[in-house]
Amino acid sequence: MSHTFFNSCLPRYKTPFGAVPANTAVTLRLDVPQDYGYVDPHLVLIKDREDPVHYRMDFTGQDQGANHFSVTVTPTTSGLYFYYFDLYTDFRKVCRGKNAEGELTWVEGDCWQLTVYEPDFRTPDWIKNGTMYQIFPDRFCEGVPNKPMPFADRIYRPDKTGEPYFWPTEQPEGYLNMDYYGGDFAGIRQKLPYLQRMGMACIYLNPIFEAHSNHRYNTADYLKADPLLGTNRDFAELCNEARRCGIRIILDGVFSHTGSDSRYFNREGRYGPGGAYRDRHSPYRSWYDFDSGYRCGYRSW
Repeated sequence: MSHTFFNSCLPRYKTPFGAVPANTAVTLRLDVPQDYGYVDPHLVLIKDREDPVHYRMDFTGQDQGANHFSVTVTPTTSGLYFYYFDLYTDFRKVCRGKNAEGELTWVEGDCWQLTVYEPDFRTPDWIKNGTMYQIFPDRFCEGVPNKPMPFADRIYRPDKTGEPYFWPTEQPEGYLNMDYYGGDFAGIRQKLPYLQRMGMACIYLNPIFEAHSNHRYNTADYLKADPLLGTNRDFAELCNEARRCGIRIILDGVFSHTGSDSRYFNREGRYGPGGAYRDRHSPYRSWYDFDSGYRCGYRSW
């Protein structure tokens, strides 16, 4: 029979639930079976990129064959915190398992996360009770048909009812995510009255920056809209017109990574001789982790 040590989703073990503002007291409770013998549990709390802090837990009683412990901490600054429990005997720890539950381990395990935000942070009122509409730009609406492809390695799809192309990457003559249906900013503008009639409060756009796959998650230039979608000015006009319709626009920015085929990394050489992959003195070199221990010489997926 399994035993529940801790579950971050249950108020019995963690209050308050979820993210908390800074300077909020957070109480964590741990149940340890009596047949585990003597334990002296500590909460190990680690703020992102800082050293761990150990908090000794108080014994609060026992019933049904379990000893109960509790500790209250008050994070004073916003940020991401991570935590697990150390039983302080026989190298046993309680770390995060499946479904937010705790599991016993003798090795390093996963931590729970505690998100602490600024006390004066407020969510925007305009989205409350609103509806968000997500758009994958290339496949939504082509406002300017039969546009020339801005790069020679893109394939234009005039037949909008055809299935997307897919070739396995092991075929050297194949293409992966290089076929474009031509959706653009102009097409989204054309559909604004339709979205307004449906009562949309917000449009969530998948990546719009220049990138060399139709999904555009492998960003090539964060300062430039993909030319197949339109220009930066076209995007600004889309935002202005959407605002006049009572619709806001949110971008899926994916600022945590870039494409290998980008002006920052430039493995394929599309952007000249620079880039972190080709120039050790590139201003973007420190953005990446180069090490011969990685299969391709740098850290990636």
